[in-house]
Amino acid sequence: MDLLCNIWHWILAHFALLLMGFYLALAAYIIVLMVLSRLDPVKSLSWIVVLLTLPYIGIILYLFLGQNHRKRKMYSRKGMRDVAIMDSLGKQQILQIYYSEWKNAKKIEKFKNTILLQLNNSRALLTFKNRVEVYSNGADTFAAMKKSIAGAHFSIHLESYIIEADHIGTEIKDLLIRKVQEGVEVRVIYDDVGSWKLPKQYVADLKKAGVKIYPFAKVRFPWLSRTVNYRNHRKILVVDGRTGFLGGINIADRYVNGGEFDTWRDTHLRIEGEAVHSLQAAFLLDWFFVSKKQVGQRENYYPKLDIRDKHYVQIVPSGPDSDWASIMQAYFSAITQAKEHNYIITP
Repeated sequence: MDLLCNIWHWILAHFALLLMGFYLALAAYIIVLMVLSRLDPVKSLSWIVVLLTLPYIGIILYLFLGQNHRKRKMYSRKGMRDVAIMDSLGKQQILQIYYSEWKNAKKIEKFKNTILLQLNNSRALLTFKNRVEVYSNGADTFAAMKKSIAGAHFSIHLESYIIEADHIGTEIKDLLIRKVQEGVEVRVIYDDVGSWKLPKQYVADLKKAGVKIYPFAKVRFPWLSRTVNYRNHRKILVVDGRTGFLGGINIADRYVNGGEFDTWRDTHLRIEGEAVHSLQAAFLLDWFFVSKKQVGQRENYYPKLDIRDKHYVQIVPSGPDSDWASIMQAYFSAITQAKEHNYIITP
């Protein structure tokens, strides 16, 4: 009994030291796993500093924010995306692009390595027959988007990181309600964190009218959820499978009036042509993820297109469900291959 008491007293006297020893052993184990996983050296070093300087808190932060969900495929849709994109464009079209059109595309020869990189790491197909319009402000972007939505005949697919119930948001909502009442299929995806302030009534009004709307990766308890670190920042609008919009502009007034800044500079694209099918595939895969539902017949969402303009477009979906950091790799490839200059703009 005396021996047990002595052991107990020793444990109590050295409890803090034992606790620290246990933590250091656990931290060392995590560091070894990071090294063996061959993670990005800068990220690994950053997490090692956090683990060693913030006892226990560091491990909690790493478990919730530092996990490599890309490798773990937290949202495993990679194979499904490959099939959908390949199916949407058709094998014959793929062969035509890469064995016939490519030979005549001399102007993109210098980008060949970057283009092929994206084909290999994310099955991103280079499309040739496209018409592209570039917008550099919210006013022009929203005017074009609203015009396209108003002219929809079959389907409207809208996905945005941020949707706000301000003037622009209300205009878009009313327009979507009007179109669904006209018999158009309307689907909406909004990010649950990016659209945190979106009123429940806004969503309820859309649902009541018949709009199919879902949040992406709903977070009920932010501090207890790993999904808070994986958000959907995509801004996609596809109308009738023929016209697509993508870029950096969310659904909010700040992109028109500047919000707390004098002006808000961002870029958005309007696309007609083959690339819209890749954009449609990206949306429908996100739709399947949030709703667990597949849409109707493929031909209704991937109609035959007659675009004769030639603009080369490659839609590259990238996220924790990807095997590689595809977009980052594309930037790195483009920058390192530059012969004359690099122009970079970022918010």
